[in-house]
Amino acid sequence: MVYLDYAASTPVSEEALHVFEQLSKNFYGNASSLHDAGGKANDILTYSRRSLAAMIEGEPDGIYFTSGGTESNLLAIRSIINGLPAHKQHVITTSVEHPSVHHAVSSLERLGVKVTIIEPNQDGIITEDILKKALLPETGLVSIQHANSETGIIQPLA
Repeated sequence: MVYLDYAASTPVSEEALHVFEQLSKNFYGNASSLHDAGGKANDILTYSRRSLAAMIEGEPDGIYFTSGGTESNLLAIRSIINGLPAHKQHVITTSVEHPSVHHAVSSLERLGVKVTIIEPNQDGIITEDILKKALLPETGLVSIQHANSETGIIQPLA
């Protein structure tokens, strides 16, 4: 079989499976626990955070491990909104975002955050003019998916 739906999920490579198997057998402790197994697991997490941060020229404390895109989107959107001042509680997103983004902004809207959903042009692009029309002085977050895995459209974010 030739598997081509890598937008939805990806089969695990033999190398990644081997590493996962070894880590699961040898470093299974809760990284937040004080026992030896937890300490070893915490060492692996610390090493992983440092390695990934170095690759992206980021900070290890800014690296979070999640179960997937949905959890990552929710964490990012909620964290940004929670860190904004009260006068910047307006979110702009698009009608073509991943459902997890729509769920996240809907939950924020129920909490009183103002949400504006913008539509792309006939080519599926969010133009600068479309975005400018939605911007308000209280806009604190604009969430636009850079590349859509279903349509292949790449938004000109720069």
